[in-house]
Amino acid sequence: MSTDAPSPHRELSPDNGLAEAEVNLEKTLLLFRNTGVAQAVAVMNASVLVFSLGGLQPPAWALAWWLIMAAVAALRYGFARHCLASDPTAASVARWRQRAIDGALAAGVVTALGCAAMMVADPGETRLLTVMVMAGNVAGALPILSSVPRAYQAYAVPMLLSLILTALFDPHGVRDKLIILESLVYMGAVLRSTRYLHDNLDRSMRIALHMRQAADQLELARTHELDALALEREVHREQRQFVAMLSHELRTPLAVINVVMQNMALFDADELAPSARARVAKAQAAIARLMSITDECLTPERLGVGHGTLALEAVPVRALLEDAAKAAQLHAEDHRVEIACEPAVAAWCDASLLRLVLRTLVDNAVKYTPAGSCVVLRALADQPAIRIEVADDGPGILADELPHIFEKYFRGRSALAHAGTGLGLPLARQMIVRMGGSFDVASTPESGTVFTVTLPSAQPAAAAA
Repeated sequence: MSTDAPSPHRELSPDNGLAEAEVNLEKTLLLFRNTGVAQAVAVMNASVLVFSLGGLQPPAWALAWWLIMAAVAALRYGFARHCLASDPTAASVARWRQRAIDGALAAGVVTALGCAAMMVADPGETRLLTVMVMAGNVAGALPILSSVPRAYQAYAVPMLLSLILTALFDPHGVRDKLIILESLVYMGAVLRSTRYLHDNLDRSMRIALHMRQAADQLELARTHELDALALEREVHREQRQFVAMLSHELRTPLAVINVVMQNMALFDADELAPSARARVAKAQAAIARLMSITDECLTPERLGVGHGTLALEAVPVRALLEDAAKAAQLHAEDHRVEIACEPAVAAWCDASLLRLVLRTLVDNAVKYTPAGSCVVLRALADQPAIRIEVADDGPGILADELPHIFEKYFRGRSALAHAGTGLGLPLARQMIVRMGGSFDVASTPESGTVFTVTLPSAQPAAAAA
């Protein structure tokens, strides 16, 4: 009969090799934890047999056997305590397991020899008492040793065999024949019960191990999540500090430059040539745009697109389209920018974010198209939404680059000749999505590109207000 074959319930563990070693370790440790009680019971049973044989003056050989039994019990108990104190690992469990089996075999053989001698010495009442005591030993050891079936077999089989062999070679009537028959049946029953108890214990331990592993994984995941959250908070805090510093440092030089440009426009206008006055006006418009971006977007609350509160309201779209066209023409006078939008078209959005998105799209349209190109800005009411399109008739976007156009830091081959970071479109799309809209692009090489922004339409009452 198989002794320590693993239970068939392997699917309970994600790593069967590791689980097998861990389960074997737990079963061996359980055996050693129960050793103290088992040895105390064994010594008490041996005492009952010795004093039942000779009363208060048992034979010397019986006392010697009792002393051997006590010594074996003490050694097994000491060995168990040593094992538990050494904190064995799954890798070393086989050695401890074999020593436990050897100890159980030694105890079983010593018990069997002594009990056989007592049965021969007194075939009467002592023989019956010995049979009952040994049957009790075998039954009592079943729950204690079932975690390691080989240890139980090493302990129980010698004792039951001693009953059978003594009754067989030293018979005293029908009673001994019954002892032989009952001992055989009893041996089969307890060995089968050992297998049953071991399998159930094995399954319970595997379930417990699986649950412990799952709990450890959950705890590890929770720890990682908390660490990631703490890191995110720290990064966000540093970002807010950096943005606050950057915003402050930008405002001061912009204010100085703006004052100089205003003084030139007011007090030196007569001394400036018409072309110089045009350049001053252009510089003032560019400064105004930078200051607007600084005030509206370069703040700790607005730079993190996924953070802060949106200022959603009914926003007339045409004014934002005109603003984007005007801003783009500061550095693209040789492009033609057209607007097609009814004044009543309004979107439910954050005006500052939509202004930044439209400026990004129109700036890109004039930057990546040749001189003389036409950029068309149109807004259409398509209830319950509005659709804003920024279309150009430039060279378009290559087919293999189009799927990556909204990826951070991606820049197409034709864009490498121009300054840029590859962040404008990804951030613009993120802003639109956060406002409840969508952002799409269609392009045909040598025919142009169309960026389409879809946003919720403003309620009529809100738009009128």
